[in-house]
Amino acid sequence: MMTEVVRPKILLVDDEKSILDSLYRFCRQRKWDAIRVEDGAEGLELLANEEVDVIISDMRMPKMDGAEFLRKSRAVAPNAMRILLTGYADMEAVISAVNDAKIHSHLNKPWDDKVLEVAINSALDFKLKDDRRKKIMLEY
Repeated sequence: MMTEVVRPKILLVDDEKSILDSLYRFCRQRKWDAIRVEDGAEGLELLANEEVDVIISDMRMPKMDGAEFLRKSRAVAPNAMRILLTGYADMEAVISAVNDAKIHSHLNKPWDDKVLEVAINSALDFKLKDDRRKKIMLEY
């Protein structure tokens, strides 16, 4: 019997195409499935139909900023882990986003690939353990 290898699925949300492409390549090099969208509304629409393990969102985007998108994503994808990318030093907004959207971690732009990889692996590990815990709770 062969066991199917399930690749982590990561949603990338950023209004800058070059950043999206860079994150996409980063994920693909690590054998993670990645989906790119250019704004929060598109991200929420995708999450309504597709399950993802991790959401990585830029903070500064037109229409809906990353904090608002990640907060709204909790209702649609409560089990997804959230990572916020910030390109500026507005710590108040980051702290608020961490609290309101239950963000797993936040990183500054430009990011360090090693730090980003650790953050994503940490989020995936946390999600795996949380999923197992929920499964055990359902069995009792």
